[in-house]
Amino acid sequence: MQALTPTIEGFVAMDEAKRSLEQTPPANQVQRQVMGRADMALARQQAIKAVKLQFQRQGLKVALMSHREIVVAANDYTAEHRAEVIAGEGDR
Repeated sequence: MQALTPTIEGFVAMDEAKRSLEQTPPANQVQRQVMGRADMALARQQAIKAVKLQFQRQGLKVALMSHREIVVAANDYTAEHRAEVIAGEGDR
């Protein structure tokens, strides 16, 4: 007799459930992926802040600029200053 595991659709054989668990990535790998995404989001925010500050220093009104212009400039800034942005230093 084979052990059964309850699921939404009904019952699944224990072997099938075990294979399913073996296919899921380990928790530390998932955590690294999540932290990597969080780091990139923070780096992007830092780049946008740095670009806005540069525009203000040039005498431009950031409030009158489109978000697209700012993001394009931030992407260029990130490409040029990748190590600084990821380290969180940026242009202060």
